[in-house]
Amino acid sequence: MFKKAFLLTGLLALALAGCGSEKDAAPVAKTVGAALKGLGKPKAAAAGAPALTQAALAQYKTPMIMVEIPTMQLFTFVVPYGQNGSIETWASADKKTLAFRDGLVVGTRGFGADIMQASGPSLAQIAAGQGQHKRIYVYLDGADQSQRYEFDCVLQDRGRSNITVVERQHTVRHIAESCTGKGAEFTNEYWIENGNFLRKSNQLINTSWGPMVLTRVIDNART
Repeated sequence: MFKKAFLLTGLLALALAGCGSEKDAAPVAKTVGAALKGLGKPKAAAAGAPALTQAALAQYKTPMIMVEIPTMQLFTFVVPYGQNGSIETWASADKKTLAFRDGLVVGTRGFGADIMQASGPSLAQIAAGQGQHKRIYVYLDGADQSQRYEFDCVLQDRGRSNITVVERQHTVRHIAESCTGKGAEFTNEYWIENGNFLRKSNQLINTSWGPMVLTRVIDNART
């Protein structure tokens, strides 16, 4: 089950990673501990991440995404790590990385059954909420050989709604991307804010694990 300790450890490690030197570690640890003191699990914690508050996030000065894989009971945070052209790499404190293009996952490392590379529609195409396309994922098998999986996908606009992310409401458009192929099917979901900002998404890692839930909890760098 998810525990408060996971949240504390993840946020603390990210805070330490952002420190300029080891001498900052003690005050940061104290600050994080104080911010999260008394933070409890919601009643449905077994099915999701621990509760998180704006007060707990207020001290962090970097964009941040909360990452969950519910079927694996995996929960962590990632922050920007590097950029190569249109590809942004975000990393967790324990060296898991996600490669994004406009918020869409095109690669993972450190999770286990990783996506070596992926291709599909752009965020603008997804935001249109209609149309058909191919989606391709490449994985490594047990012999380190590339395995390519191709899916036929259809987009559907499920309308506007309000979602709550860390105590704040956001008006979003909900887009579903239903895909079939290779004897498997899955649905990616996207909650898009202000036309082109991906507030939340459920994106496939592999068909055995199901979706990775990605929630943007801090938008931009803070001064």
